[in-house]
Amino acid sequence: MSYEEPISLAEIYSNSRSITEAFQYGPNDIRLQRYKYEATSAHLKELEDERTTIRDLPSEVVVQYDHVEVTGDYYQADMLVDYRTNLKLLMRSHKPKKWSKDECLKVIAQVAQSLSEIHKTHAHLNLVSQSIYLPSSGPAKIADFFYAKPCDCTDDDETVDEPFPFEKPHRAPETYQEGGIYNSKVDIWALGLLAWELATGEHYYTGISALWASNIFKSGQSPAVPTSIDSQLRELIEAMLTFDYKQRPSAQQLTEHPLLKPFIEATPAPPQPREHVPSPATRPFQPTFAKSPEEQHDLFLKQLKALKSKVPTNQHNITFPHDTNIVGCMKIIYGVSLTQIKQPWYVNIDDTTGVDINGIKRWFFSEITGKLLNPAELPLFIPDKGADGKLTISNESQFQRPEYLQFYKFVGLLIGKCLLEGLFVEFRFNDFIWRQLLGYPLHPSDLQFIQRDLYQSFQTMLTQNYVDSTQTFTVRINEQNVPLIPNGENTLVKESEIQDYVDLACLAILNQYTPLLTAMRTELHTLVPESILRLLTPEQIALQVCGMGELDVADWKENTHYESPLTENHPVAIAFWGVIDAFDNEQRKKVLRLGTGLTNAPPTGFKHMKASPTSSTGGFNLKLLRTTKPVMPEGHMCFCRLDIPQVTDVDVMKNMIMRAMAQKVRPND
Repeated sequence: MSYEEPISLAEIYSNSRSITEAFQYGPNDIRLQRYKYEATSAHLKELEDERTTIRDLPSEVVVQYDHVEVTGDYYQADMLVDYRTNLKLLMRSHKPKKWSKDECLKVIAQVAQSLSEIHKTHAHLNLVSQSIYLPSSGPAKIADFFYAKPCDCTDDDETVDEPFPFEKPHRAPETYQEGGIYNSKVDIWALGLLAWELATGEHYYTGISALWASNIFKSGQSPAVPTSIDSQLRELIEAMLTFDYKQRPSAQQLTEHPLLKPFIEATPAPPQPREHVPSPATRPFQPTFAKSPEEQHDLFLKQLKALKSKVPTNQHNITFPHDTNIVGCMKIIYGVSLTQIKQPWYVNIDDTTGVDINGIKRWFFSEITGKLLNPAELPLFIPDKGADGKLTISNESQFQRPEYLQFYKFVGLLIGKCLLEGLFVEFRFNDFIWRQLLGYPLHPSDLQFIQRDLYQSFQTMLTQNYVDSTQTFTVRINEQNVPLIPNGENTLVKESEIQDYVDLACLAILNQYTPLLTAMRTELHTLVPESILRLLTPEQIALQVCGMGELDVADWKENTHYESPLTENHPVAIAFWGVIDAFDNEQRKKVLRLGTGLTNAPPTGFKHMKASPTSSTGGFNLKLLRTTKPVMPEGHMCFCRLDIPQVTDVDVMKNMIMRAMAQKVRPND
C-alpha cells in the first residue's frame, strides 16, 4: 500500500489483520480476542516465531496466544487478554484525540516499564498503538511479537537481521542505513513517535511519504518536535527521537526519569484477587475447531505426511548399547544432527545379530520409553491416583531441578520421533500432560492431576465456604511460604475471597512444573511443529502417539495372516486364540510385543500393523514352529510374526506362551 496519504498507524495494521470475534468468559475476567490471518507459509512462520518468543518473556508484560487453528484459507489465532485490570487497547481512529501531559507521561511510563522487561532478552521492533494494551495501573501489556528478535539490549552495537518485509512508518532512522541497525533503541524511537501523537493529537507522518521520511533520515536530520507540547514533555520526546540511537535513553533509563518515576511508583502491577472466577471444575480450556475432530485428524495426517516428505528418505544407521542405558542412548541421539534425527532410522543393537526391518527399531523405542516412564527406575513421572494406569508429572521437588530438564526434553524428542516414524509406543500419560504438550493454558483444576489430595482439600474450602482465620494469601511450595499477591504474607483471606485464593494457590503450585512441561513441549516441536499438533485434541494425540492400548481380540483375529499349513481353523491356531481369549489385556500386550516389539495396536486397528512403512499389506502373522516338541513361541519383530509350537492343548499352549512372556524380550529379526 502507498503511504503518500495521511494515515494512522492503527489503520496500516488493520489493513492486514482483523478482529473477527471477541467474547468474554465472565464479568471482569479474561477475554479471548480472535484474529485471523491469511493461510500463507509466511504468516504461519510469523505466528510460530511469535509464540516461541512470547514463551520466553514475562507474562505480566506480554499478551499471550491461547489457541491457533487452521480454518480454510486462514490461520485463526485467539489472543488471551486479561481484562481484570481494565485493559484498554491504545488504538485510535484517523484523528486521535489530544492527551493531557499527565496522561502522556503515564502511558510512556507504562510502556517503558514493559519494554524494560522485554529488552532484557528481546527487541520488539514493531511497537505501534495497536500492539499496546493499557491497564488502569502497572506496566502495559505488549502484543504483536511477529518481528521480535533475541538481542543483547545492553549493547548499542548489537543488531539483528532486518526483520521488516516491507516499509513501516515507525522505522527508526538507523534502519535506513546501509546494512540497517535493528536493536532495542528502535523501540525507543517508536515510543517517541507514539508520545508525539498522544501529545499533539496529530500523526507524525501526516502528509509525509515514506520516501520523503527516508531521505530526511539519510540526511541526518532529527524531527522537530512541535513547540506546542509542554516543554518538559517535549524534551523527553526529543530524547527518545534522538537521531543517534546510541544517545537515546534505554527503557530502563526512562523508568528512572524524574518525570516518569512518580507514575511508575504510583502504578505497581500486582496480580489482585479477582472479583469473580467461574468454577475451576466447570471451565478448563477447551479448543474450538472449525472442522470436526475427524476432519482435523485427517488434516493432521496430511500435514504430517507433507512434513516427512521434506526429510531425506535414506535411513540413518544408528547403534545403541544392548542394555539401552538411558544416559548412554541420550548421548548417542543428541550426538547426531537434527536432520539425522528426523531421518528414518536403521537401528542396530550391540551384541545382536538381527537385521532391522523396523522390528528392532520398534523394540528399542518400546524399551527406552519403558525405562524413562518407570517410576522405580527414574521417577520423572508417577502414577496418577485418579487415572488407572496413567502417569503424571512427578511432584518430587528434586525432579524440578534444572539438571533433570534434559530427561524431560528427551521424552519430548522421543514422542516427536515416534510420530515421524509411525511407531505406536505406550507413553502412559494422563490427560493433563497431553493438554500441556498441545500448549493449553494452565487452569486451577489441573492441580487434581498432579496433587489430587491437595486439590480436594481446596475444593473442601470452596464447598464449605470456610477458611481458617489465620490463612494469608500464601501457599506452601517446596517447604517455603510463597506469597500469592504483594504483601500476601500479611494479607488475610476473607470468606468472599476464598475462590480467588484457591485459584491463585493452584496456579502458583502448577507453575513450578512449567519448566519441565515446556522442556518436553519445546523438544517435541523441534520435530513436529506446534501448528500441526494443535490440529488434534488431547485424546487424538494420545491415540496417534500410543496407538490402542486396549487390544480388540476380534480385530486381531480378523487381521491375522497364517503361513501354510497353518489356517484359522487349524487346531493349533484354535488353541492359540483360546489362550489369548482367556488372557487379560496386559497379558495380551506381552504376547503382541513378542511378535512385534510393541504392546499397542495402531490407532486404526490391526489391519494397519505393518512390518515396515513400505509394506503393501498389514496385519499380524502366525506360523508353526518346525519342531513338534512343546517349546516356547518365537517372535520375529521385523515381520510382525509369532512362530507358535505345534500343540493343540490349550493348557500346554498357555504354559509355553507364559514361559516366553517371562523371558526378557530381546530384539531379533
